[in-house]
Amino acid sequence: VFIFREYKDASIEEELYRSIIEGAGSAVIKLDLSGKIVFANQYAKDLFSNNIEANLPTKVVLGLQQDPESMHSHMRTKKQCRTHNGRSKMIAWAVRVLHGINGRVVGAVCVGNDITDVPQSAHGSRAKGNELLPDKALTNTVLDHIGDGVITVGKDGYVEYLNPVAEQMTGWACHEAKGQPLKDVFHVVDEKTREPRISTVYDRHYGSNSSNGKKHPRKTILLRKDGWEFTIEESSSKITNEKGKVIGAAIIFRDITELQGMERWMLYEATHDSLTGLINRREFDSRLNQALSAARAEGRHHALCYIDIGKFKAINDTHGREAGDDLLKQVATLLHSKVRDTDVLARLSEDEFAVLLNNCSIHNALETAHSFRETIRDYNFSWNGDSLRLGINIGLVPINSDSGGISDVLGLADAACYVAKDKGNHRIHVYRGQDVASKQR
Repeated sequence: VFIFREYKDASIEEELYRSIIEGAGSAVIKLDLSGKIVFANQYAKDLFSNNIEANLPTKVVLGLQQDPESMHSHMRTKKQCRTHNGRSKMIAWAVRVLHGINGRVVGAVCVGNDITDVPQSAHGSRAKGNELLPDKALTNTVLDHIGDGVITVGKDGYVEYLNPVAEQMTGWACHEAKGQPLKDVFHVVDEKTREPRISTVYDRHYGSNSSNGKKHPRKTILLRKDGWEFTIEESSSKITNEKGKVIGAAIIFRDITELQGMERWMLYEATHDSLTGLINRREFDSRLNQALSAARAEGRHHALCYIDIGKFKAINDTHGREAGDDLLKQVATLLHSKVRDTDVLARLSEDEFAVLLNNCSIHNALETAHSFRETIRDYNFSWNGDSLRLGINIGLVPINSDSGGISDVLGLADAACYVAKDKGNHRIHVYRGQDVASKQR
């Protein structure tokens, strides 16, 4: 059974399975051949605290130590156990003996459920006293309580089992899905292209983003039966019998829709100005660096407009911060209306903006700068009955293979903007070699 067998690449599989069973609503404990604990999930630690060993099924521990090869592969027993707070509880233990790749016993996994408050008649007729009996439902004891979706299929690729989480996320009841092709029940598409992501689970690269066959969760979109969508992370694992023969596979997946949305929001917050919604200085520097790299590597030509909004400080001081904020948001909207989809508009500081004009000649960039100037010059900002006119000055610098780095280009554009302001209001100045000296004076 897939969760509890030994694998050749234990470092990968154990990490996968530990993440699954940590969320189980049962105590899950793995023992080695000497009966010592090598893993206990959080539920077991919370239930028994530091007294896990004393509460394990005695016959299982002794069987591992004395005659492991004679043990049943699946067993069940009950035991009166002492919990972390000293209370006595009846624990129903289901046990799965683990076999190595050579077929010999290497340990066991014990799954414990608290049945203290369950009526005696509901404990089942097969478990009498401490007698150990085969239990083919052991795996489901864990799978029914974990927070991840799990689907198992036979070697023919048809569904055999869905745990409750998988039922909820796919929209298929287990009895309805059983016998259906996996692609019909587990309908996933690429999160960007929306192309179906159908791949055989027996392909060693399934659910892997690497070329070496190591299984890493992949992100996809799961389409539920009723049309709802979930962003999920999924992995797969082959199920083999004790002889190493593949008898099926398991797909493990979890809903990361909320997490994905949070990640996108955090990325947006990190790259955008909170007031105007424009790209911020940090992100603009990154985009500018990309443009400079393309200019050097491919000989592309771009241009940079450095924009200073005149009279902002006077309006902000006279009418207050609320008026100043509203002004900046309206200016951002006006400038955005004049840029192309390929251009990058950013707010660099309080009243300074920049526009990276990708793949644009200096002649076309000058025409765009004129459109910025006319739009702002013709705009009346109204606040509390007052109609206020704005000023704008623009420094323009071409970007090519000889432009240098980010600070070089921004420095030249800033110098050109300074020259424009020095000449008066509503001015545009294309950078010339002496502009930096003019600013320094």
